[in-house]
Amino acid sequence: MKNKQYLCALLVAGASGAALAQTNLVANGGFESPTVANNSYGTFQTISGWTLNSEIEIRDNRVGTAAEGKNFAELDTDVANNGNGKNNTISQTIATVVGATYTFSFQYSNRPFESVANPVSVPASSSGLHYVIGDLNGDAPAMATITDDKNHWTTFTTTFVATSTSTLLSFAALGTVDGFGSSLDDVRVVMTSPVPEPESYALMLAGLGAVAFVARRRPRR
Repeated sequence: MKNKQYLCALLVAGASGAALAQTNLVANGGFESPTVANNSYGTFQTISGWTLNSEIEIRDNRVGTAAEGKNFAELDTDVANNGNGKNNTISQTIATVVGATYTFSFQYSNRPFESVANPVSVPASSSGLHYVIGDLNGDAPAMATITDDKNHWTTFTTTFVATSTSTLLSFAALGTVDGFGSSLDDVRVVMTSPVPEPESYALMLAGLGAVAFVARRRPRR
């Protein structure tokens, strides 16, 4: 009976770990809030889950389509800014476990044509994204100029080990301040390797011991 309990506990622990690894810790990582009408966009100074240093555009099937869901974001929107245009930054703080390993990913694209009827390419120099996740930071790999009216979504993925119980996540637009920046969507942070507590280690060892005990007691044929 005890052996079965150990084995069940191990199965439950494994299932819990798998479920945990699938949980996206980023709030509003797909920019589905706020709601934007189809084939339109809105400029917002506040959105759910994120802190904005100025304003960003949320688009729904306008100048490209989303990588997932309906909406995606563009950070290079504050061209005027009272005569002092600048690229914008968004950020949020994520609760993390010290020593645990996480996978960080997002999808991005240079800006495409406005439409087939207005086939004007936006120079690649207008686009670019800088990311910060905990102790890591860098620029998303550069993309070529898009010569059609579709987003060419590219996934960036890396891993990091949390060094604090709160981890900063941020994005900043790069390139020319002209209102034609990179598109951003599907931002994710998931725990891929938790730090087992001592009780978990004890349970795992006990379960392995139970498995070995059952194997030794099994009669040979």
